[in-house]
Amino acid sequence: MRDEFSTLNIESALGIKLERLRGWMKAGFIRPTHKSRGQGRPATFTRADVYRIALFEQLISAGFKREMAADCVNNTVKEKDVKQLRHITFTYEATSNKIIFGKFAIRSAMLNLERGVFEDGKTNRPLHKPINWNHIHVVNFDLIKTMVDNSLAVLPER
Repeated sequence: MRDEFSTLNIESALGIKLERLRGWMKAGFIRPTHKSRGQGRPATFTRADVYRIALFEQLISAGFKREMAADCVNNTVKEKDVKQLRHITFTYEATSNKIIFGKFAIRSAMLNLERGVFEDGKTNRPLHKPINWNHIHVVNFDLIKTMVDNSLAVLPER
């Protein structure tokens, strides 16, 4: 399975216009694992980078400002976490005007908003402080990975 991708591959797989992708890179919202080393040496992205780009685009589509979406992505989706990461929560705290990140590898759980936990039958994982949150955004990261993997699988070989 291929694990390095160019901006052209990402444009083709995710349907993101090349100019937009390059603009996001220039603004520092997304970063390739291997930066371009001059003309003719394009930047390359790992599969995890492509997952992050798809998440970034999804958060923008959900109404997040680009700066906040980039902060969310960069603080939650780490290369080492990608395989086991299944769900991500972004909890907006009104009193501090910041986002609290939650990463979950659990398969099935019930979100108890009153208690502020994911209940999975064994342990209760804290989600947020029950009183201080305004908005909670839950992302099915498994679905993002599946959609990205399916799109990348149909790319022609180099």
